[in-house]
Amino acid sequence: MKQGSISGAAQVLHRSQPAVSASLKGLEDQLGLTLFQRQGRRLIPVPEAHYLLSEAVEILDRCNLAEQNLSLMGDGQAGSLHIACMPGPSAYLLPKFVSEYFSDKPNVKVNITSRTSPQVANLMASQTYDVGICDLEAQTPYRSLFDILDISAASVCALPIKHELAQKDVILVEDLKNEYMASLHVDLPFTKNTQKVFDDAGVKFNRRYSTQYFLPILEAVASGQVCAIVDKYTAQSYAIMQKKYTHKDVVFKPFLPNVDYRCSVITPVHRPASQMSLAFVSAWKEYMLQIANTEEF
Repeated sequence: MKQGSISGAAQVLHRSQPAVSASLKGLEDQLGLTLFQRQGRRLIPVPEAHYLLSEAVEILDRCNLAEQNLSLMGDGQAGSLHIACMPGPSAYLLPKFVSEYFSDKPNVKVNITSRTSPQVANLMASQTYDVGICDLEAQTPYRSLFDILDISAASVCALPIKHELAQKDVILVEDLKNEYMASLHVDLPFTKNTQKVFDDAGVKFNRRYSTQYFLPILEAVASGQVCAIVDKYTAQSYAIMQKKYTHKDVVFKPFLPNVDYRCSVITPVHRPASQMSLAFVSAWKEYMLQIANTEEF
């Protein structure tokens, strides 16, 4: 159509004139339409030919775009990532990591949904999310429907910055025998393990506050009312939050005996992971391990 003749098309396509003529006739026979009116050596396209050209150009453009996107997706530079996360990390830790990790990947779209750990497990079992971050209990249903990566970290003691114990290098469970404490709800695994450490040492855990996740607890610690045993990921989240302010109200000290905290990263078994998802999980694991090995917050 652009050349206006068989000979012109043959020259552009680097094919013989008979080959181009045969291809055009084969297309017209297949469609049952005459696409060109012959006027001497000139070919005049009919309206159906113009329509066919516009559709063909659009299809080729979409094929080229799909090829480019697939190449970007293979390099982890394009696509979408759906993350279901428990409340604690979803407030500061995960958003900060996501914003930094994807800062040079403008073609990636990320959706973060904040749910309780049991709800995260249920969402992952439905195979509708790419990555789940939660406290996964041993008796969690549907465990066969996702792969599990457990990352452990030691606990720390959160203290008001003006508390006399804040001068110590390490807080022992016995140091807290006369202190008001805050914790997660009593039915959660970390709270049960913390309670056991206190019980084994013969120290009363004098609980004043309990919440669903740790960050609200640290507001009570900051006000000087209580102390708390928290995981290092919470300490890092609070450190990120505190950078927004000019003051620091909470300090975190190593705690003994240790209360091990385990965070699970889960991925669906029946939803093959994209290259981007695999790379993200690997990078998130390294980030969590860095925090686990951090001594100061």
